[in-house]
Amino acid sequence: MKMKALKTIAWIVGILVVIGVILNLTVIETWKVPVDDSAMGASIEPMLRSGDVLILTRSKGAGRGDLLRCPDPQAPGRYVVARVQGLGGEEILIEDGLVSLDGKRNPSPRSCTNVTLDDPTTHAKVELVCAVEEVSMRNFEVLRPSQKSERTKTRVDMGRVFLVSDNRQMHVDSRDYGVIDPELCQHVLLRLWGTSGFSDSSRRFTVVW
Repeated sequence: MKMKALKTIAWIVGILVVIGVILNLTVIETWKVPVDDSAMGASIEPMLRSGDVLILTRSKGAGRGDLLRCPDPQAPGRYVVARVQGLGGEEILIEDGLVSLDGKRNPSPRSCTNVTLDDPTTHAKVELVCAVEEVSMRNFEVLRPSQKSERTKTRVDMGRVFLVSDNRQMHVDSRDYGVIDPELCQHVLLRLWGTSGFSDSSRRFTVVW
């Protein structure tokens, strides 16, 4: 009886492994955010951090609010991670870390806690204002400068998307490398665990899209 139970467990484990391999080859991919890229690490705050292990999906197309990993247009073999804010044909305005589309904004009444981060360029500590945004029925936190900052206004090319970092001050997004073809990108869906490993329950199994 005991041997039969062990065989059953072995079969179940084997089937799960096969399913996992098939999914990894056809639908999903695991990826660890590089720890050697301080600019990316700052730009993906507060949702993600360097060293996070993520689940990506290979489904095509991108909608507003999607968090994408795309090939870095300026560094072959590297990636950028940012959120879709502007779609083809839309006029996007980013001013003081606030995003408007075709002259309209949809701020959220929710609040979050301000944070202080090290600027990857100057290595100085910078206080950032935390705000909650609502896009396509999703809520996510973003970081804005505490003082007036750069202003970007452009119309997005058809068939392309304008990506904006969740950290609007220390950004690595379309303001730096231009619009992106979403067909080249993958969706970021889930954080399996953070840089501290599986034992850190606060950053384990977090839906991030």
